[in-house]
Amino acid sequence: MQLQDFQALLPAFTAFLRPFLACFPNRNSQQHFQTYCRGLLSTQPRKSVEPIALAGGPAVRTLQVFLADRPWDEDRLRTMMQQDVLRTLETTTGDDLGTIGLIDETSCRKWGNQTPGV
Repeated sequence: MQLQDFQALLPAFTAFLRPFLACFPNRNSQQHFQTYCRGLLSTQPRKSVEPIALAGGPAVRTLQVFLADRPWDEDRLRTMMQQDVLRTLETTTGDDLGTIGLIDETSCRKWGNQTPGV
């Protein structure tokens, strides 16, 4: 995806994220959530906190604290996302191959003692 493609989709992406903001207790956390999500979908080669923060505006440590220590309702967000996917799949017309939805919220486990945070 090119930068201009992403910028064109930004209003729709912002609207998509809007219902999930209720899962965060304050405006700062909501803004950090949006920054982090935009960073994950950006054209940056690295999707870790530091390059996302440097490109998105907040101090690196601020975004790190948001992800590691700030409270948010992950159960509610997961439920909302699952319901949204279900609604989308229910209204998607099938084809000869069928429709498959897969959400994998797992991440890569960090191994060893050379990686920060392990």
